[in-house]
Amino acid sequence: MYDALGRLLRNFSGQRACPDTAPPKPKSSPTAASITFRSITHKKAAQKAAPAMLRHALHRAAPRHALQRAAPAAAAAARRTYLAQPKQRWHLVDAAQGVSVGRLAAAIAPVLRGKHKPGFEPHRHEHGDNVVVVNADRLVFTGRKWKQKLYRHHTGFMGGLKERTAADLQRRKPGEVLRRAVLGMLPKNKLRTIFIRRLWIYPGPEHPHTNVAP
Repeated sequence: MYDALGRLLRNFSGQRACPDTAPPKPKSSPTAASITFRSITHKKAAQKAAPAMLRHALHRAAPRHALQRAAPAAAAAARRTYLAQPKQRWHLVDAAQGVSVGRLAAAIAPVLRGKHKPGFEPHRHEHGDNVVVVNADRLVFTGRKWKQKLYRHHTGFMGGLKERTAADLQRRKPGEVLRRAVLGMLPKNKLRTIFIRRLWIYPGPEHPHTNVAP
């Protein structure tokens, strides 16, 4: 009766019969060759089923770690591509050649951004060059713009509107009219501050950039 009941339980549920009816089979300790990560569908179940001495081997057998170990540092570095760092040049402009302020600013603004280079990128500022302007006290305005052109700004207080003519601004600070003209031709974003810093304006023929500027 007990033998029949034990066979019925084994056939129905796959469980082992009671110890009184059937002697248990000797347990065989698993080996590293019989337990692999591929033969077990769930990694956590494999770690629970394996002994503590084999868990480290199962962890090392993961495909992700194997790929990381297989890729050498030289091959990973060969796949990286970098753009060459653009070189900044220095240009010397003589404002005493009789060119008007507007035409002079239109020629300087693209050079500050680097638009004259074939590898120009509008979102990068490294392509721009430095421009040194000498003899800024001899700038030229056509017509009667020295007296008619006005530069206005407001202090923020009531009645704080200030205005000056181009001649007055040139007399107070030579070359400021050229700087403002170039500033108006640059993009209105955070890069404009970087671009305008590359413009060096000096009232006379002397400048301290003799080692870099031609």
